Amino acid sequence: MKTLLLTTVILSLFASVQSLECTDGDIRLNSSSPTAQKISSTFGVKAGRIEVCAAGAWGTVCDDSFTDVNAGVACRQLGYSARGASFVGLAYFGAGQGQIVLDDVSCTGNETRLADCFNRVSNCQHSEDVGVVCQVNNITCTDGDIKLIGPAEYEGTIQVCLNNRFGTICDDKFNSVAAGVVCNSLGYSRQGAIALMWSAYGEGFGPIHMSEVVCNGTEENIYQCQYFEGSDCIHFEDAGVVCKHANSSCEDGAVRLVGGLVLSEGRVEVCFDGVWGTVCDDYFDNHAADVVCRQLNYTTPGSLSVGLSLFGQGTGPIFIDPIRCFGNETSMLNCRLGEIGLSTCFHFEDVSVVCIDPNNTCNDGEVRLMGSPYANQGR
Repeated sequence: MKTLLLTTVILSLFASVQSLECTDGDIRLNSSSPTAQKISSTFGVKAGRIEVCAAGAWGTVCDDSFTDVNAGVACRQLGYSARGASFVGLAYFGAGQGQIVLDDVSCTGNETRLADCFNRVSNCQHSEDVGVVCQVNNITCTDGDIKLIGPAEYEGTIQVCLNNRFGTICDDKFNSVAAGVVCNSLGYSRQGAIALMWSAYGEGFGPIHMSEVVCNGTEENIYQCQYFEGSDCIHFEDAGVVCKHANSSCEDGAVRLVGGLVLSEGRVEVCFDGVWGTVCDDYFDNHAADVVCRQLNYTTPGSLSVGLSLFGQGTGPIFIDPIRCFGNETSMLNCRLGEIGLSTCFHFEDVSVVCIDPNNTCNDGEVRLMGSPYANQGR
């Protein structure tokens, strides 16, 4: 009987050990997000959300008080160089799951494990999960290198190399002339370059190397312009560019709807210089919605305008802000517009429309469920 009991206890302990996913204090880099994969491949680094093991299960780390010193400790624990390590907050590489294991992390830089740093019990949400960018080698770039993080190679957040480390440019004073210098150094034309503010393509990573950049337009690269090295900006102010390119995917003034459950609704996107951008909801009313829907060959009047990015926030330029239409125009370009590409809006103000589609009508009182792959559940 004693032998049977001992065997049962051993098997139970073995099963509990087998059920553990990890060893407490271990960390890993979750690089499954498209942003992490793009940054890793473009810059030759390792990027992703930090996950820490606690009680045999993987959890995340809150970005409160997190610094590049902390990122260095994490990168060293992962087997990479601590030199040049950077952190990114606000679930930049996607929100994790499970427990938020560490919060208010403060490292001296000498720790061998992130869990050995001072930390508190977390009161964060997964929208605050922190990520890191680790350098595989001590030097990953040459001073003067410029790359863009965006949906295509000719558009995105600017990353510049200074002191053998990639970082960003603050958008203070950054204009189309400076954008033209960046585009020229990347092999595109200076003409038609668009400067973007407020991290239009998402926040970059690393130090903010430059601020108050002023160019005369003849420089061969951005480093020949006047600028202050270093910055008191935050990454929310990272500058971006759109370079004019030969492989235009759309014609000026073309519109499309993105993010809707059906083709006749969605976020309004408009094309200029071969690039898709969004429209701010300032002054955009049902008359303007009628113009968009007419341009897309839907029945008008009766279209509905919806603000505050109901169908999700776009990326890239906010081309139109403001807009005023009578409602009988055949194109948004025939309405009264502000200067194309010059907007004070943010992407949470991207406008959407709902058009009348004769093939998608209903009778009063009918009910439907949407947003689920199953017929018996949904919104």
